This record gives sequence, structure tokens and C-alpha cells, in this order.
Amino acid sequence: MKKGLPISADKIIEHIENEYQSSLFFTETKRQLFKKRKKLYMSIEDQDKKIYSRLIFSTIETLLALYVKAWPSANFSVNGEFFDEIEKTIKMVAESDFKRMKLGEKDERANFHSFFYGTSIKVLDGFDTQRKNPECIVISPMQWICDPQASINLTDRFHGFELQVDKSSLTEDGGYFNLDKLEPWEWRLAEEDRESAQSIRYLNDDYGTHGLYNIYHHYTIINGKKYLVTLGNNRKLLIRCEEITPKNSEQKKDPRLIKFPVVVGNRVPTEFDRWGISICDILEDKQTATQLFLNLNRIKAENEAWGDMFLYDPDIVENIDELQMPKLWPKYIKASGLNKWGTPLIEVQRGNIKSDAFNMPNVIKQQGFLDIGLDERSLWVTGATPITATENQRVQANANLRQLLGLKRRARSEELFWELWYESYQECFYGKKKIKVPGRYGGRYLELEAKDFIVEDSVEVIIEFALDVEEKNDKTKLEMIATRDAFMNDPQKSDIAKKIFERELFRLQGFSPEKIALFSEKTLEEEQAELDLELLNRNEELEPIADLNENHLVYLEIYKRAKDTPAKHKAIWARRQAQMQKLRLQGGQSQIMGTGDQQMKGQIVSSMMAQANSAPNNAESLAQISQ
Repeated sequence: MKKGLPISADKIIEHIENEYQSSLFFTETKRQLFKKRKKLYMSIEDQDKKIYSRLIFSTIETLLALYVKAWPSANFSVNGEFFDEIEKTIKMVAESDFKRMKLGEKDERANFHSFFYGTSIKVLDGFDTQRKNPECIVISPMQWICDPQASINLTDRFHGFELQVDKSSLTEDGGYFNLDKLEPWEWRLAEEDRESAQSIRYLNDDYGTHGLYNIYHHYTIINGKKYLVTLGNNRKLLIRCEEITPKNSEQKKDPRLIKFPVVVGNRVPTEFDRWGISICDILEDKQTATQLFLNLNRIKAENEAWGDMFLYDPDIVENIDELQMPKLWPKYIKASGLNKWGTPLIEVQRGNIKSDAFNMPNVIKQQGFLDIGLDERSLWVTGATPITATENQRVQANANLRQLLGLKRRARSEELFWELWYESYQECFYGKKKIKVPGRYGGRYLELEAKDFIVEDSVEVIIEFALDVEEKNDKTKLEMIATRDAFMNDPQKSDIAKKIFERELFRLQGFSPEKIALFSEKTLEEEQAELDLELLNRNEELEPIADLNENHLVYLEIYKRAKDTPAKHKAIWARRQAQMQKLRLQGGQSQIMGTGDQQMKGQIVSSMMAQANSAPNNAESLAQISQ
């Protein structure tokens, strides 16, 4: 037995092969179905002069466009108190990595897979130590060896992936061994190989130097522990076996919480099929029927357009060729005795194409849209029945509900992805990481260390959907518009409260941060108060108030948004005391200045500042006073 292996290499290979074979029949059945459906999607057939229906293609493209607009974002919650700043920092890192890891492009490909195949697979495959971020690859379902017993109610016991990679990617530093025994892949132009080539991670143009190698990645459980095993030479050679270790304190306490770094997503999951239901499952019959009707109509129209049909009497008409000259594709049929009807030539009247035949493709398409949860009116399809703006809002809302259901079905996979993403940082991150934070004037760069966003415990991922946020914002916006006049004219509301109200309304109305700043720019005191807010949320006490002339009402309004901490109550108490002392000082200032005694004024101010900063130590008293 090789040192470090849980069991002998032969036993590991036997274990993997048993799981592979248990999935093979199920997997191969799916692969053959997908190959047939690719022709439907691409509209590739051997027949010429044919009108192709691209119902599956156009529907998937439409859904991809909708998902780009409505794709969810992730928020993070850390167990324990006073972690607000860490949660915000995690989100900033996630937003930065979304661009750095090109997750927008990868999500689009994964979404295509979920529409076409019914399922998508993303793998968190290592950590880029140079760029300081996890690595993610999207695997084609054509390369997936899935657990046939898994479902929406049962977790996967294993995942396998058949890949072709550049040998230069297989290094001893990456945990590989036996590389001198690895046999190169023989290039074949079979369809399945072209499909596999789409997921080659380390494809090198210099085939002569490195070449491509068949490898098989398999995530499995051996002796109760999770492992990543890699095989070569048609699954006969063990070249890697690594235990998936705990990433946080919870997994160390309970190893059962350790996850495979594999994210499987289904648009429509089913209880007994790991692949789920695809767009092809729903629309294959409709595209085939649509294509049939289109081409029957085409054949009928061609016959009518290109050539008429005539009966002629051969006893009277001697030179039939002269009659054919003006016609493109005429057809003449001998019919003796026509002269008794007073003519040697009769045009055969053909029946017109019934309107139902012309309308059937549209009827089928509408049924397909209904089955998918789309509506041609909501998509502004040409020829759709005209509707009012109110009706369109209702149609769009109904369509959004169906699409939101599809998105929320994918929510668990997105939660799992970002959980695995954060666990990669918990396991592998060291040193410093620089990220760009958007801002009013182009943004700024932050340099982060592990202590800034990594905790020992697991984090909760909360998925937020754009459609939900949009609906909530619309509701809030209408409420704020309805109450705006009353709020802005309320003498009890401070100027800063009114400014904050106005900025929020601008934001809900779709104004950019730059435009909002033009209408209502933040003062230095507001910006300082917001910095104080971060400290208060961590229950950190603020520095004593240095200037009694500050606008304390600004600080008070912003401090109200802080978490309920002793530091918050103390800060509010101090600011209220300072505001009262400021008003007292302003009331007696003329008298003091009239005496010319500047020293006396300084003593009074110093005394007032000391009183403002000497808050009670009792938390309960502070809370009562600050209220």
C-alpha cells in the first residue's frame, strides 16, 4: 500500500470502478438522447430545401437573457455578535471575485447546461495562490458520471468527471504521482470528444510537446471519509488520492458536514431523476410538430407558386412545348374528349391552404411558451395580441413569478457554491488580497488580510433575487412618494433626516450614486458619522467629542441606524448632551463675548465638553437615557 492511502491502490481502483459501472447505463442513455437533441438545437439535418424550426434555440436564448437580468446575488451572515463589518467585507470580496473569476461567463454556460441538459455542474477546483482567489470550472453534463440513486431528497454518494487535460497541469505539487506511467490520449474526432474538448482546462496549443491525456476525476467516500481520486489509462492507473479535509470549526467537530466541492443545479429538479427536466424535454415534440407543419405549408406553396396543372386534349393540341414556354414548372395531363366542353385546355383548380394549417405553428409555439412559463406579449413578440400597459404589467408579473420559481429552485446550488467559495478561503488564503471597491469617483483599492474577512466558523449564505428586490423597491418607492410631502413638511423631522429620505427616494427611482451626490452631496460630518457607525456596530466606543460646534443632529440621526449595543447608547447619550450644551452656549455667548473675557469662555466650553463625554457606565441606564 502506498503511504498515505486509506486502502491499497488496487482496492481504490476497484471501489471507483464499481461506482462508475453503477452509473454507466443510466449515463449512456442520457448521452445518446443529448446527441440526438443537439441536432434539434442546431437544426442540423441531411435534408435540403427545408424550413427549420428553432423553438428550442430561441427559448433557451430568451431564458438566458432573462437570467442575466434576474440572476441572484449572495449575502453573508456570520454567527455571533458584532460581525457586521466582516459580513460587508465578505460581500465585497465576493463581488470582486465574481469579476476576477469570470463567474458571469461561467454562470451563463452553467445556465445553458441546466436548460439544455436539465442540470449544470460547477466544481471549486483549487485555489489560485497568485491571484488569491478560488478556482471554478464548469463541467459539461456529457462528461458527468452521476450517482443514479441521488435525487432532490438524497445526497450524492459520488461524482465522476471524464476529462482531457494537458499533461503539464498534472504535477507532483498538485498531489499527482505515477505520471511516468500515464498513457497519452489518442485524438479522435468523435462527437463526444468534441464535446469533452469544451471543458479542457489546461489546453495547450503545443500538442507535440505536451499532448492531451485522458483522466478521470472521482469524488467518493472511502472508510467514512471523503476523497478526490484521479485515475488514468482508462481508469486502470491511480495518479492521485487526496482526503477532503475540514475547513472550519464545525466540520472539525462533525466531519459529516464536509462537502464535495461540486455544485449541481437543476432548473426543474425531480424526485427520481438526478438530471431534472430540461427545456428539450418540454419542447422537443413541439419543435418537431412545428417543423412538420412549416414544411407541409412550404411544399404546398411551392407547388402552387412554381407550376400550374392543366388537362389538355391531345387530338386538338399538337405542340404542347409551345404552351409550356411561358410557365416555369407547368404540368400537363392528357385528357381526351375535352373538346366536347368547348375547350382543348382546362386549368385544374387546386384547393387553398387552410388557415388552420398556417396557424398551427403559432398555436404550438404558444403552447410551448405556456409550458415553459413565458408569454409572447411579455416578450414584445411581433404579432402578439395588443394589450394595454396595465395588462402588460399583469402579464409580466405572472411571467416573473414562473421565472422566479425557476431561479429559487437554483437557489440551493448558489448557496452551496458560495459556501464552498468561502471554505476555500478558510483553507487556503494567506498573505494579503487587494480588491477594488466601487465609489463615487471611480472607487478605491482595499488591501485585506485574513483577519478582515475570515472567521473560524461557517458562514450562512443568503441568496437575494433581483426580481424580489425590484418588487420590494417598487413597493417602498410608492410608499415614499405618497408620504413625501408630509415627511418633508414635518417640523419635527431634522434636516439630515429629510436629506436621507430624499437620497433613498432618488436611489429607488434609479438615479446613479454620482447623480444623487450632485443633488444632495454628503457633508464631512455625515461621512464621519457613517465611519462611526461601523465602530458602533462592533460595539467599539468612539473617541470623545472634540468640537462642541459640530452638527450633533447629523450624528444622532445616523447613530440611530446602529445595532443595539452599549457603545451605541453611550454615543447617542454623549451627542445629546453635547447638543444641549451647544444650545446653552449659544444662548449665553453674546454675554460672554461682551465681557471680552476669552479665558472665561474657554473654561466654560471645556467644562461643557467634559460633561458631554462623561456618560454613565451602566448599560441599562445608558439605554434608558439614550431613548
